[in-house]
Amino acid sequence: MRQKLGVGITVYGSREAAVVDALLRSPNYDVSVFAADKQRNPFVERYAKKHEVVKGFGKPEGIPHMVDFFRTYEDKIDIVLAPCEGPVISGLRNELENRGTKIKYILCPTSEAAIESDKIAQRLLLQACYSQANPRWRYFDPADGSVETQRNNVHRWYEKLTGGAVVKPRGTSFGKGVGVEGDHFNGFDEMWPFFASNFESGPVIIEEREKGEEFSTQYFWDGAHLVSTGEVRDYKRARQGDKGKNTGGIGSYTDRHGSLPFLNIGHNDVWEADFIARQFFEQMRLQYGNRALLGMPMYQGMMATKKGVKLLENNSRPGDPEFINVLARTIDFADVCVRMAEGRLTRIPMNDKAVVLIYKVPPHYTEEGPEPADKTVDLSGAERLVEAYNGRLLVYPGSMELRDGNTYSMGSRTVCAVGIADDTEEARLIAQDGLRVIRGDLIQRPDIATEGHIHASVEHMKKLRTV
Repeated sequence: MRQKLGVGITVYGSREAAVVDALLRSPNYDVSVFAADKQRNPFVERYAKKHEVVKGFGKPEGIPHMVDFFRTYEDKIDIVLAPCEGPVISGLRNELENRGTKIKYILCPTSEAAIESDKIAQRLLLQACYSQANPRWRYFDPADGSVETQRNNVHRWYEKLTGGAVVKPRGTSFGKGVGVEGDHFNGFDEMWPFFASNFESGPVIIEEREKGEEFSTQYFWDGAHLVSTGEVRDYKRARQGDKGKNTGGIGSYTDRHGSLPFLNIGHNDVWEADFIARQFFEQMRLQYGNRALLGMPMYQGMMATKKGVKLLENNSRPGDPEFINVLARTIDFADVCVRMAEGRLTRIPMNDKAVVLIYKVPPHYTEEGPEPADKTVDLSGAERLVEAYNGRLLVYPGSMELRDGNTYSMGSRTVCAVGIADDTEEARLIAQDGLRVIRGDLIQRPDIATEGHIHASVEHMKKLRTV
């Protein structure tokens, strides 16, 4: 007989729909979900015991409404999860604890420990514990002078960067606020307007561009144990061949056993990435304390380079889409949450499958077409196919809304299909099957997890390391 478990969750998109699905698939717990949603996500609204759209979702003004919702059902909720960064940064846990609640476990960090809100703090923490994983970097602050007075300083720094520059705003950019030499600009004169527009809003970091292959690592912290979930490859660029604008991530894959074929070529990337993550997390513990980090799903963007692994970004929430790959491999996510809450998460049982995720998005999201006049999306064919595939295909609506019995795309990543199989190519074909029957004015990047793209990543690492 399964044990009853009540879970409150903040919902932003497909990642949270996947969390809800993983909870409900638990073989050991009978889970009831209480969802505070950004919009009427059709999947979450269908399966949640209680569902409410929160005005001002993810913003400070929306936190009291979110807290009111969870406190209304606090006698039925055992655990609160906040997979999306907005509520974490805006202080959901702080507000719940300050106002008082019967909910026993709030599995997200406090707002002070939301490290993604400050890229400068990230670099300084890494500098203190494992400086070689930092690229060369410097930040420029409006407090030190106007944009006009900073031009010479920026130019002098730019001239020192032999690999080119990467420009990042200090704060949260959701994967989309970054400019990269060779992709978004070429040379100082083209970089300057990009820098200046970001500088109007606050400090800006300029890093040296590294060459290599990107991957993500994700960990859970239960107060005593930092547990890895393996490596995932994310596709942030909008178009085929890693071209176009940066997105929040429009696809991802992991090979069998949570591995990636382009890692550990001439260097033990997996070991070093794990070492970096643990050193960085220990530095966070020293800075913020154990309690502030309880339940933190640390998510790090890494790059395998010629000289080893570089740390590109840190987050105190799970990745989107990468976390969906992890959930597809996790045997019992509800049990993971309980063990994390109770301080006894020493390992995460997973299957050995390959997982491929592909998003469909409206054309204007990738700047490949106008905003659709008709935003209707029909998922009925995909839902039937999910049943036919019997666990090997999952489909999760994201930036979609249920209105008047119909589902409509919104401005961002609309819906994802997840293929699960014994190898990456088979998983990719299953995901493509799921996308093929989704009806609506939506597009997808065609080369996610293709054999050609994976082969190119492997050959790139061989060339970099002359293996």
